[in-house]
Amino acid sequence: MNPLISICIPTYQRPAMLREAIESCFIQDYRPLEILIGDDSRDDATAQLIATLQIPDGVALLYERHSPSLGQSGNVNSLFRRATGDRLILLHDDDLLCSDGVALLDRGWRDFPGTRCIYGKQHTIDADGTILPNETKELNDYYFRDASYAGRQGSGLEAGLRQQMPNNGYLIETALARSVGYRTENDVGTAVDADFAVRVGTRVQPGQFVFIDAFVSKYRLTPGSIMRSKWINHGHHLFFAELQRLSTDAAEETAREIILRRAALDASLDAARAGQRRTAISIMMSKYYEKPLLSRWTLFRLLCVVSPRLGDAARRLLQV
Repeated sequence: MNPLISICIPTYQRPAMLREAIESCFIQDYRPLEILIGDDSRDDATAQLIATLQIPDGVALLYERHSPSLGQSGNVNSLFRRATGDRLILLHDDDLLCSDGVALLDRGWRDFPGTRCIYGKQHTIDADGTILPNETKELNDYYFRDASYAGRQGSGLEAGLRQQMPNNGYLIETALARSVGYRTENDVGTAVDADFAVRVGTRVQPGQFVFIDAFVSKYRLTPGSIMRSKWINHGHHLFFAELQRLSTDAAEETAREIILRRAALDASLDAARAGQRRTAISIMMSKYYEKPLLSRWTLFRLLCVVSPRLGDAARRLLQV
């Protein structure tokens, strides 16, 4: 196996945060590394940043500017194609690797022969990079990342449906990442990372997903992030529909029901905002929708079914 690990960083209009992400790669003990930057930015600030960086020994940094921009999924897929290592790590431009993150992932890979994808825990950090202990524990508990799950996973699909595989900071076979690829927001809304993990899980054999009980990356709560905005349509109803179409065994079905319950509230709202009234009502009437039908959350969504503009006007009044 080629020891080179490729770290793929898609970026858009965030040079200051990108610098931190790149520097978190520079301080890794593991060598050799290549850092691939895919830049969708509208201006030259990121290119100017790259030109100032002092690249350490054993690291190659390869920058590519896209004009026109490729979009999130196109950018990630382009990076996957450019990677020359047999294994790669995806790192979002506002997140960071822990200083020993790559070495820990590589060690775990070697400890579990036959691994095709390995991942660990994430710290939650604020905008300034400060670790938030309570939020960190909540994040990892929510996504089934604790010592009781350490080691080989019996089903990659089950692990993907549990969202145990994080949105970035995992180490994966480059060929596998390329063959699965990212789908677009027209296919699955903004759930492109979660969708990728689920579909990777369908391509592996039992035991080829591995979770290590160690912190390998840092997930930043970025102010103004599209993913945190309540005022746009994230397309969760598209991902919800894809999940419903999956074939699962008994254990995987339990995991699928968990993610469908997590997604139902947002999926019903996004379907209503997209004008898909029957879909919105169907989700609200399903077993996955866990808010009472006689509640302000349901009233808000019903108002959005009637008129998304009316529903958003009532949002503050209903405090949802």
